[in-house]
Amino acid sequence: MKVTAAFSQIEQFANSINTGLANMSFAYEILNTSKKPFKEWFRDEVPCKGYSKQSGIYIFSDSESNVLYIGKAASNNFGSEIYGKFGAVTKIDIPYFGKSSMAKWAKDGYADYLFHGDVIISAVCIKPKEFSSLIEVFLHVWCKINEGELPPLNKQIG
Repeated sequence: MKVTAAFSQIEQFANSINTGLANMSFAYEILNTSKKPFKEWFRDEVPCKGYSKQSGIYIFSDSESNVLYIGKAASNNFGSEIYGKFGAVTKIDIPYFGKSSMAKWAKDGYADYLFHGDVIISAVCIKPKEFSSLIEVFLHVWCKINEGELPPLNKQIG
């Protein structure tokens, strides 16, 4: 799945819910994040200025926009959820995230994306925040049904 396809699926899902179940509607905002890898801007606010205390879903992708991971921040904690996947930087001059908890169980070939901070992070702010989990699970299920597998860094649905 490409990042733009994930955004498109969120839009279609929102339209379906908002039309068919108006009392269960939600709003979303695709955040314009840098196309630079995390290692180049990890000292800045995540996922972009003013949004680290928001809720929603975030997507890790490679330089070709292939989705590697779909996660959620359901408690107004984009910043802590995203930074938590990398751990503290262990080398400052050339950023290296050797304490990444996610990299420790990543499939072969994917741990280096995290250790070196080479992932690109995109995010979608979801309101009300309670819908963040629903959107994350929806995207996981969509990947499983349409692509036969979850993104490579996701271990399970939800």
